[in-house]
Amino acid sequence: MTTPAPQERFTGLAEPYARYRPGFPPAAYDFIAEFAGLATGALVLDVGFGTGISAQPLAERGWQVIGIEPNDDMLRTARQTLPSKLGIRLIQAAAEQVPLPDASADAIVAAQAFHWFRPTAALAEFHRLLKPGGSLFLMWYERADGDPFNDAYTAAIHRHGEGAADLERQRRLAGTVLLQAPGWDAACRHEFTHEQRLDEEGVVGRARSISYGPKSEAGLAALAADLKAAFQHYHQGGTVAMKYITTLYAARRPER
Repeated sequence: MTTPAPQERFTGLAEPYARYRPGFPPAAYDFIAEFAGLATGALVLDVGFGTGISAQPLAERGWQVIGIEPNDDMLRTARQTLPSKLGIRLIQAAAEQVPLPDASADAIVAAQAFHWFRPTAALAEFHRLLKPGGSLFLMWYERADGDPFNDAYTAAIHRHGEGAADLERQRRLAGTVLLQAPGWDAACRHEFTHEQRLDEEGVVGRARSISYGPKSEAGLAALAADLKAAFQHYHQGGTVAMKYITTLYAARRPER
């Protein structure tokens, strides 16, 4: 089987992605605001925008947001689901080649996305786009290990998915490049905990939003059966709590 290009991996998955993926914890956005010192009206680029899950809280804080996303399906769903009052502008482009002027952004956020980019080229492009002193944030949520339901969910994904364990390992390490990258100041890493309440439909839908899930109907059915069994074992009052750790890497473009 040919592995699809990163910009195509989510084709056909935008609807479950928008519906079932979690957001990020408010504490992460509080950190972004404090670290970057963003005033009302500051320009923030959300690169790897997806369906806008990470961007909506940025816009709700009074910042101008431009979403950068290469995938047609993701952009189409974002245009259909995002509130127009937020004023988010969308550009179809790759992270490594954004059609915006030098030093135009106050901050850049890449949420659940940087592991799909070519890291050296993307960091160079982000450096170009940021104003001197502008801030870069790379963040991911990962399922917390050691929780019984999370562990059962992960086992099902690894059993039926396509290269799931390897991709998850790659994703967990992707942000560390910023801690040693030349040309950035004040690089740091922070963690935040949060959870997502899901019913049985939500558990199956959450799994169907991932790019490395099974592609055949038989594979999807087998995954759904395992997930429903895990849900029935662990649910309380008709929902389970999927527990997450959001890891946020931050750095600044030097003033000079």
